[in-house]
Amino acid sequence: MKACGIRWVCYTLVMRLTGCKRPGAVLLAAFGLFFHFLQPGLYLAEASEKIGLVARGGVVAILEDNGLEGDPSPVLPYPGVGLSVPLGPLYFEPGLDVYATYFGYSDILDRPVPYAIENRSALVVGSVVNLPVEFGFSLAGLLGLRFFAGPSTDLRLCLTADGLEGADQQDASDETEKIAGYVWSAGRWLFGMAGLGLDLPASRGITLGIEGRAWYPVYRFWTEEDLPPTENLRFSLTIRALFR
Repeated sequence: MKACGIRWVCYTLVMRLTGCKRPGAVLLAAFGLFFHFLQPGLYLAEASEKIGLVARGGVVAILEDNGLEGDPSPVLPYPGVGLSVPLGPLYFEPGLDVYATYFGYSDILDRPVPYAIENRSALVVGSVVNLPVEFGFSLAGLLGLRFFAGPSTDLRLCLTADGLEGADQQDASDETEKIAGYVWSAGRWLFGMAGLGLDLPASRGITLGIEGRAWYPVYRFWTEEDLPPTENLRFSLTIRALFR
């Protein structure tokens, strides 16, 4: 009864204020109506005290803007796993995602750049460790809306690309050493990550969802390199399953 009364009041305000042509007040009333349907806490209330297992998979784009010195930005498969640990009204969701792509070293830019397979020098396997804190809402008791952010690290294993011979293999080996030296120096493995997720309970203890994430290379604040604005920005789109 109380909920119906609140909704009726919000609806009446929207209708009357719309007639008065007061868009600011209309927007305020509309937000009041919308947030009335949001309930803090994740939607699986019966599982809120349990640690959950997360499995996800999708694609990640690693942006670059190096002109003729680099090949197009790689878009890569991006599987991962994680845990969902309740911390009161919040959740801590440590996770590990992996990717693999080819890189080369540009002597002109004096740093690594993504390469296509035909120009490869090094195979870089990235292990991305994410440590976000998450806050969720239940929307109308059905959909789950999650916001999360936290630190992230990209721990990259740099290997000389296979299939090369003779002088090409030696050149690739030298470039691989330069690539490893670059990505492991000056904290270039540090990132900040934020994202948004939308989930739907599939059955008791299982939730399916989709989420988007973005990473910013925080090392740019102190390395003072002359980098393109988009260099090493990352965006991913994944589907995920949560088991509690």
